[in-house]
Amino acid sequence: MERLLYYSPGTISLASHILLRETGLPFSAARVRVAQNKHRNYRTPEFLAVNPRGLVPVLVVGQETITESVAIALYLAETTEGQSLLPPMGTFDRVRALEWLAWLATAVHRVIGGYYRPEHVVEEPIAASEVQAFAKAQFQRYCEEIEAKIVEGSHYILGDRYSLVDPFLLVYYRWGAQMGLDMRSLRRWSSLAERMLERPAVTEALQAEGIAIWPEPPA
Repeated sequence: MERLLYYSPGTISLASHILLRETGLPFSAARVRVAQNKHRNYRTPEFLAVNPRGLVPVLVVGQETITESVAIALYLAETTEGQSLLPPMGTFDRVRALEWLAWLATAVHRVIGGYYRPEHVVEEPIAASEVQAFAKAQFQRYCEEIEAKIVEGSHYILGDRYSLVDPFLLVYYRWGAQMGLDMRSLRRWSSLAERMLERPAVTEALQAEGIAIWPEPPA
């Protein structure tokens, strides 16, 4: 079955990209072109024909098109044989995984949108600056909350079990570093990020997208 992932480097689609590589399933990837409009989004005629919402990621599986990163993650976790990306049905580990995904995709991602895309909610430049400042401060609080929830010595967010939540947390960690937040001070989360970089699927996805987790030091 043919699989095609539409992505944009460093966006939330990176989580889908990592998970696809974790499954070992064959797929091809198409980088989505940024539209030449004031929002610099993905609403090009070509991509709108794939996803009318104009958002990445999109995973095309045969004749089916899946949008939204959480839906793609759940599809991959539930349909790939030999994978344990999602804990068993009826366990609290599974509940915790879904709890993490829901919170990250709603409250936390909404704040990220305010920082990177303030023009989507306000028009005046001054107001946009205020939205960005608020979003950055709120994201810092969320980062501290994530750090507090990580169990000391854990390999991953669910303890020793790698799950579909971990790639999402890596993306958010990278965004915090891009914002200029002192992510290295979040010791436990930094440890999880470093452990993620030991996974071949992660390094392969980063190399394919031409990005790094931590910003390059100034020359």
